[in-house]
Amino acid sequence: MIELTPQDRLDIIELQSFYAYGIDHKESHLISKAFTDDIELEYPLFGKLKGLEFLTRWLEVFHSPFDSTQHFIGNHLLEVDGDEVRYRSYVIANMHLDGAPGGDHMSGGGWYDDRVVRTDAGWRIRDRNVTNWWRTGNVGLLEIGREATKPLWEEFGAAPTR
Repeated sequence: MIELTPQDRLDIIELQSFYAYGIDHKESHLISKAFTDDIELEYPLFGKLKGLEFLTRWLEVFHSPFDSTQHFIGNHLLEVDGDEVRYRSYVIANMHLDGAPGGDHMSGGGWYDDRVVRTDAGWRIRDRNVTNWWRTGNVGLLEIGREATKPLWEEFGAAPTR
């Protein structure tokens, strides 16, 4: 069983910043600082995304139609589980698209349940399950992002599970 130092805790919490800033500022190179190469991420609305290359491209393509996005991630809860860390954090995500049918804005909240491991490159998220708790505004914006990713699933020879 590992013991987390204060620095370990800070490094793990910073993974969420790499993820959020990578998406919101369209700096995809930051995504690789958050996840392992063999990441498996489960979105209730979109299915399972496997592998860092696919996840990074999927996040880029899904968020590309929007004028802006903003992810707030907080309430970090870390618990050692053998050689891994279970990490739960709350998320509020906002998407904005001027002139979208049904309204310009959508917000949603929920949490991430992550499995974090120490790698040669530092702490990384190896597994993420997303729980959606609430949404408000134009939820049709999610379909715009989903439609944008359809060619990507084909390119990677995968199929959405939702």
